Amino acid sequence: MKIFFILGRKPSLSIAEIYNISNRSNLHIIDSNEIFVIAEINSETNITEIFYRLGGSVKVGLIIEDPYKYIEENFISKNAIKSGKLRFAVSFYSSNKLEIDSQKKQKKDQVKLGISIKNFLKDNNVNSQFITNNKDLITSSVLIEKKKILKRGFELNLIKAGNSRYWGMTLAVQDFEGFSFRDYDRPAVNKQKGMLPPKLARIMVNLANISDNSSYKQTIWDPFCGSGTILMEALLLGNSAIGSDIDQISIDETQKNVDWMIRKSLIKEQNVKVFKHDIRQPFNENFNFDAIVTEPYLGPVLKSPISIDEYEKIVTELMPIYDSLSNLFIKNSGMIVGKNRLVVVIPIFKTFDGWKDPSDLFMKLLKKIEITHKISKYPLQWDRPGSIIRRNIKIFEK
Repeated sequence: MKIFFILGRKPSLSIAEIYNISNRSNLHIIDSNEIFVIAEINSETNITEIFYRLGGSVKVGLIIEDPYKYIEENFISKNAIKSGKLRFAVSFYSSNKLEIDSQKKQKKDQVKLGISIKNFLKDNNVNSQFITNNKDLITSSVLIEKKKILKRGFELNLIKAGNSRYWGMTLAVQDFEGFSFRDYDRPAVNKQKGMLPPKLARIMVNLANISDNSSYKQTIWDPFCGSGTILMEALLLGNSAIGSDIDQISIDETQKNVDWMIRKSLIKEQNVKVFKHDIRQPFNENFNFDAIVTEPYLGPVLKSPISIDEYEKIVTELMPIYDSLSNLFIKNSGMIVGKNRLVVVIPIFKTFDGWKDPSDLFMKLLKKIEITHKISKYPLQWDRPGSIIRRNIKIFEK
């Protein structure tokens, strides 16, 4: 059967994440663009379970042939809503850039389709409520959850790409409340050091996956663990986690957040080891790991663009860190077993002369074992509006 993923605001990262887990999830991608991914999957596969492991997709659903037939079989014949009104929404997705006049026409078509479905339900003695976003062609995940649309009905999607057109029924939307809860409600937060978003941490952990075995759980090491965001997302996916940092306060914050996850029943056990370590110093610990997933120290907190001199000073400061990280990853001292992967953030800085990317310098230090291009044909970058630093995600394999 065919399914669809609606991608988040960083589609290159979203597609790379789906692509990287496709083998272990028995997914075969057949169409993709900056809006959605269409894939084939075994009918016995738990689609929502795969989806909830992702950080970069906002919706998942089934591709269907005939929406009216699907509605009749699943929401009329089965009498899915026992009491109250059935609630439904309609979303239009297109890979084409729409002009204002075209958007207005599409909005009219969307409303027309919604009214047609409402009349169809009425003719079959089903009382319904058509929930629409007056300003947009899509129904947001927040609105779907707020109005309990999937609990009391359905969302129909019309997905267009070039000459291709797909009908889709939404099965699940992103757990945005869960990501927000772990971001803002955890007990230890250090905003002064910069906050790696949990969604990005989840994507990075999924990009580190090297196994085609869906039951295989990895050991993830973050040698710049900060308050433990990457480790938290790794643990939530069932992996083991190792965290180290030069700062004892960061170690204490990580442990506090892991303990909090157990108290909140987000994870069942504390399958994590944390310790203090300066990555530039000799490493005496002896353990096995599958991947290093990390955001190193990216320089001082910046609130405005910097000069070229400031940029060069920061890059000079960061180079020994990336060199040490490379040595830690490459040297086989008996603690690294089999094929391993490194997923790392490289910063891009906003200067008075535009954006400056030191990736070429750092890539030489990382020994030219990059495989990012094998997973994505586009740069994997993350930033927020008004950002002074962009996060450039690079993937290496040994």
